[in-house]
Amino acid sequence: MTNLPMIVFDVNETLLDLDTMTPIFERIFHEKLAMRLWFANLILYSEALTLAKLYVPFTDIGGAVLQMLADTRGIRIMAADKKELTEVASSSMAESSICSIIVSASTIPRSDVTNPYVEKQLRVTPSGLFLIASHTWDTLGAVAAGWGAALIKRPGNDVLSVGPQPTLVGANLDDVANQLIRRFSQATG
Repeated sequence: MTNLPMIVFDVNETLLDLDTMTPIFERIFHEKLAMRLWFANLILYSEALTLAKLYVPFTDIGGAVLQMLADTRGIRIMAADKKELTEVASSSMAESSICSIIVSASTIPRSDVTNPYVEKQLRVTPSGLFLIASHTWDTLGAVAAGWGAALIKRPGNDVLSVGPQPTLVGANLDDVANQLIRRFSQATG
């Protein structure tokens, strides 16, 4: 009998719907793609800090990036705007039943959230892990480290034609779950 992999979920946009914040960003910045710009910069600066071996909580980076984008546009972020963004993000997290299981991962320093860290903590070899994520950069890293990976295609993202490819690609979480069930029921049957 083949061992089934341990499934690991990415959080941002895989389990949390960041698009719920789009109307707030659009109201503040008067730009339709402001939330997407903020999120891209959040990932960029999170990775830059990680590469510099500096730990800053992800939520703090998010707030700093929000302020930086506002400053570059001469926009003043009101306390009520920050509060509303925090409430919408918290509500999105609370609505995800899976998030309550993995939310403790947000307390791990970003520089430690690497594949070897997860493998060590879960006591699983790379081949025993399978990531589900909605960003190609996440699946690229997982596959390069020897994990299986499924990409959930969300609006604005798709498979990158270079580098390690995801093991599975699905339109949504249900599609990926069904593919996983088929794949591993055949392997264990």
